[in-house]
Amino acid sequence: MTDKKKNEDIWAKAISDVRPLGKNASKASPSKPLEYVIRPPSGTKRPGRPKGPIHQSSFDPGLFRKIADGKVSLDKRLDLHGMTEARAHNILVDALEDAWGQGARRILVITGRGGARGGALRAMLPKWLSSPNLTPYVSSFAYADKRHGGDGAFYVLLRRLPEDFDQ
Repeated sequence: MTDKKKNEDIWAKAISDVRPLGKNASKASPSKPLEYVIRPPSGTKRPGRPKGPIHQSSFDPGLFRKIADGKVSLDKRLDLHGMTEARAHNILVDALEDAWGQGARRILVITGRGGARGGALRAMLPKWLSSPNLTPYVSSFAYADKRHGGDGAFYVLLRRLPEDFDQ
């Protein structure tokens, strides 16, 4: 069976019980806010949760300097400028989950410095990175060096993939 045929079969099975919402569908709203849940790529064991909260100070200073000096490259770059908090959070969660699954370790997340009040995304990012649904992926984080955006950006270090992870 070809990959295309497999995909078509999977898609047909996935939508087999889908029904139209009806004419009042656009007026419907969820009764409670949506929760963000991350799951490791299928077929992997979830890495162990860290002991205690992750703080900015846990970012290895030697690695920080090597990244800042360009001796160690960043694996990915994520720019959240101009996004709403909800959109930025969704994109952050998806991007970090994908990056982790691809074996990326060093991510630059750009939030911008924000206006006179300091910026909502800049304030929220440390909370998001320390949340229970991201701690299985995030090892540590710190404000970036001024060459990478200073306090308008963050270096995020992702955990290593488990040895038995099959990419």
